[in-house]
Amino acid sequence: MKEKQWISYVKLRVEHELCSDKIEKNEILFKMLAVLDRLQASTYRSFLVKLLKAEIYLMQGDKATAKSIINSLDSKIKENRHELRDEYLILEYLDTYMYPDAEKMRDLTKLIKDLYKKYHSNIEFMLVLNLDESLADNPAERQKFLKRAFELGDRSKILMMEYALLLCKNPHLLTSCTRFEVLALSFGIRNNLISVNLSEKILSVVRETKKINGAILNILLSIYNALPSNELLIDICEIFIKGNVRKKYVNAWYERCIEKGLPVEGIYEYFVYSLPEKYDLPIPESVLKHFERINSMADDFKVKIFENIVEFYPHNSEVYREFIKRIKIFTIDNAMKLKMDDHLINIYSGILEDDDIDERLAKIIPFLMNSYDVRVPEGKAGSIVVVYPELNGEKKYELVNNRAFVALYSENAIILVEDCEGNRYYPKNLTVDKIFHMQNLIDRSYELDKNHDMHRLEMLGKIAKESEISDEDIAFNRRCIG
Repeated sequence: MKEKQWISYVKLRVEHELCSDKIEKNEILFKMLAVLDRLQASTYRSFLVKLLKAEIYLMQGDKATAKSIINSLDSKIKENRHELRDEYLILEYLDTYMYPDAEKMRDLTKLIKDLYKKYHSNIEFMLVLNLDESLADNPAERQKFLKRAFELGDRSKILMMEYALLLCKNPHLLTSCTRFEVLALSFGIRNNLISVNLSEKILSVVRETKKINGAILNILLSIYNALPSNELLIDICEIFIKGNVRKKYVNAWYERCIEKGLPVEGIYEYFVYSLPEKYDLPIPESVLKHFERINSMADDFKVKIFENIVEFYPHNSEVYREFIKRIKIFTIDNAMKLKMDDHLINIYSGILEDDDIDERLAKIIPFLMNSYDVRVPEGKAGSIVVVYPELNGEKKYELVNNRAFVALYSENAIILVEDCEGNRYYPKNLTVDKIFHMQNLIDRSYELDKNHDMHRLEMLGKIAKESEISDEDIAFNRRCIG
């Protein structure tokens, strides 16, 4: 409980430092007093708590109350100043606050700096910042001091606030984006401490940063949300592209740039790279028109673009007419290789027609159209094994994320699961879903290839189930045998 109260006090102290409204600042001081009262009731470092209350009374102009608290603690703290080091330093600080003395201030500052080098306490850190005039007048030295505090393990909100304020007032000090800069700038953005000049400097530094991580991305996007402009959007997208950022959460930024017609080299390619696995909107026509002029595209580009056109663009649209020949070639080429994934399934379903089936494709289509989506919940499963009793053979399919696309050539096929050690067993809760329902393509294939293996398997299965076998069935069986 006391730790939470102490955190609340620190948050309020930071809030007070950042607040510019006099009435609000005074309200925050009252909140800080309430938190300190709760800490005092818990007897948590009671001397320290009382001194912090005295500091607030001084900030409110109530010197009498502050002095009363200080006098009540003075002798006890000084007698035990080695054990109560932080309390002693605050006591001396408050004394110089009430009774300014230049020489005493210099001596106290030197003492606190020496102790901070040895103990690195947060109290000493705050007192050095408040007292050391060399840090107040020299931004570069102040930066060194803050960086040293971070190196010593300080991750406090007060440190982040101080560095964010320093960079806001002195953007030229920002020369790299180390973890400290990223944390401080993130704090600054959340608390409206980023000036226009600093935002421009951030962009300049990020351009030279070799690796763009998630925190830096958030800083860039937050800057745009606070200070939107086309120039800034161009800068952000260029930085993303230079950093090879292909994550799906930046796709909207590439799209925003494309919608505005802003000139960014590589924007169309990176828009496609960053498309989410399931993109439920038509790809902008300007993107598709860009790829109309490109004859050679990688397969991962083709599958995303072609699937989107098939799913969202009408057959009579200009986009569809421009791409349909290339989509047909791509579809047939992949069908001939019996390739299968979720994207290709959508393309096959939307593109393949009876007229596409020739003698070459007729040999493949029955296998493709009898593909099933098989899912195995067992965590140790490594592959699916399909056994065909009629053929006295089997076929193995590797599982990816407990899933495989399996061509079942016969309704008598036996499906087994094989684990990583080679053990086989009947799986529990196995799901087997037929992918395609395009019997017309199968029928067309059988018209062109009457001796297709799957056609013969189907016919033999039907004959086996019949109660009477005709002369035609006997002749068919003989043809199959030899």
